[in-house]
Amino acid sequence: MPDSGKSLLSSFSASHRLSRRLLGWILICSTLLAILSTLFQLGWDYRLGLNDTREQVDTIKNSYLTPIAASVWNLDTEQLNLQLKGLQQLPQVVSATVFEKIDKQLQERMHVGDPSVKHLLTEHLPLRYEDYEVGELVVNLTLEPVYQHLRETGLVILVTQTFKTFFASLLILLIFWRFLIRHLHDIDAWLHTQDLSKRPSRLQLHRRELKHADELDMLVSSLNQLREKHFSLWEEQAHLMEAIQQEHHHNRELAEQLEHKVAERTQSLEKSHAELQQAYSSLKEVQESLAQSEKTATLGTLVSGMTQELRHPVLESLNYLSQLSEPEHAQGLESTSPVTITPQARLLKQSRAELHRALEYLHHFQQIADIHHQQQFSTFNVAEVLHQTIVSFGERLYQQPCLIHIDCDPSLFITSDDAALNRIIHQLIKNSLEHAFNQHAPENKIIIKIQPQFNRLCIDYLDNGKGIDKALIPQFFEPFMNRKITRENKTGAGLGGYIIYNQVVQLLHGQIKCLSNDSSGTHFIIDIPIQSTTTE
Repeated sequence: MPDSGKSLLSSFSASHRLSRRLLGWILICSTLLAILSTLFQLGWDYRLGLNDTREQVDTIKNSYLTPIAASVWNLDTEQLNLQLKGLQQLPQVVSATVFEKIDKQLQERMHVGDPSVKHLLTEHLPLRYEDYEVGELVVNLTLEPVYQHLRETGLVILVTQTFKTFFASLLILLIFWRFLIRHLHDIDAWLHTQDLSKRPSRLQLHRRELKHADELDMLVSSLNQLREKHFSLWEEQAHLMEAIQQEHHHNRELAEQLEHKVAERTQSLEKSHAELQQAYSSLKEVQESLAQSEKTATLGTLVSGMTQELRHPVLESLNYLSQLSEPEHAQGLESTSPVTITPQARLLKQSRAELHRALEYLHHFQQIADIHHQQQFSTFNVAEVLHQTIVSFGERLYQQPCLIHIDCDPSLFITSDDAALNRIIHQLIKNSLEHAFNQHAPENKIIIKIQPQFNRLCIDYLDNGKGIDKALIPQFFEPFMNRKITRENKTGAGLGGYIIYNQVVQLLHGQIKCLSNDSSGTHFIIDIPIQSTTTE
């Protein structure tokens, strides 16, 4: 046993931390269990003591309230004084006060005892005499005996649990050391004595032979097999290395002759390749930029001309329908029936709605045409621009409804086009409200995260709506493709995605990516350059 104790103590050295961790965790878990059991016992004792005190209050209600109420009614001060002094003699009662009800006001009639004692339980008991409320009795009972009992009980429990926990932990650790830790030390010492260049010695644990092999026996067997396999591989590798060294010495002369030529040709090829790669990248970027710019310019010119030509006849038609809808023109249409709407009136209403929709299309077309004429760079607060964008939707966010969460530093200032950023966010929110969300779903949510990275501004836009079919994502930013992507028969120009793309790519020279799943909403990642970011 002395040898076991010595070995157990040596297991707590700096190189054997497993034993200390085991003891630490055993002590922590045992201590927590002891504390929890102590708290439960103290809580139970406190509940019992509090119930005993309340039983004392019930005794006062049953034995003293009626006589005291009679004394107050009969104005018998001497009898009232004797009753209060008798009440004070009850266990745990430290003070009592009688209040008489005069003109619906409670006034102190008599008081006995000292209410300044700590840990008081105060009870207000009404006084009634022959169905009349004559006053109130206030009784203060001390809980000090209960707390004293809790302190004594808690101290005894903690002391006994501490000793029991400590000795139980040592016993558990001794068992662990006996059956596991000392064998791990033997395995570690055996591994440190092994030399791959020498034939291995077999590992054997110092313990009695078991009838059935356990996990340690399996580990020892695996280590012995692994050591023998490593020795065999080392012998093969030694022979192979000798042959390789001879071959390497023979080839080194040839390699030295070729190395100089290869180095020269490689340097020349790398330089030529880098120049060609750079030229190709520049040419590709210029071609893409020219193609997109030409496409945008052509579309802008076409749309601008179409808008100017179509706006005037649409407005003229709308004015003519408005004149037809005036009371003097509509009187003849409505005279046939005071209740129903005539087909002519319904046709006028539908025609006006279609013309308004046409004006809305022309407004979208004009946005595309004027996009490059509206760029103005300035330094602005990003959070304020986002707030103004959301406020512009007004009551629509409450009627649908939709919760918008913005994750942006309120002190973030950048230099860019604030109007373009406003249009991008406004169009994204509008698309979510019109195409992604159910009309009255309470869980509609939009998350906008703004984060600067070096000289770029990263915008993450997410909603939990219906999402977009993956097959249609590559065509999302093309004109009129929104009509194919929306899941419901909703009206619209189908230019929302194209307007967003033009704002990000053509106007702000940024990038936009759509990562959507038709079951988990839509996710847009926007990256635009900024001239500076400052925190004020």
